[in-house]
Amino acid sequence: GSKAQRPVDGVIEAIALMAVDTNWIPFDSRYEAMLVEALTRSGASFVKTLRYNLPRSQPMASVILTGQGGQSSAMYLVPDNANASYRETLDALIAESGMRSWVWDIVSGPMPELPSRSAASDILKNLKE
Repeated sequence: GSKAQRPVDGVIEAIALMAVDTNWIPFDSRYEAMLVEALTRSGASFVKTLRYNLPRSQPMASVILTGQGGQSSAMYLVPDNANASYRETLDALIAESGMRSWVWDIVSGPMPELPSRSAASDILKNLKE
């Protein structure tokens, strides 16, 4: 006789969830969501970085603002619980990156003004002169 085949049960070994905005852009904190929203509203071109397995204690750019003529800006958010070691590591990262940087230190207050397209153009113009 033949045996009846029993369906195979699936097993989920791991699952991950990611917070995203209405444009499906991922974010790690409400501050990062505010930054992404402001950049999106302004029509800025940017690349959103992803942390993957990098620990939160390691600074990284939240967003790379892609500039005209290939000049980019790294945009960093300093969390409200950042210690002196985090800030020192961030300063070294900024110095090594070779990119312009924009930093929002959360404990210092509201989001600083975003780099304007005209400001980026002026910087490039001055570099060429």
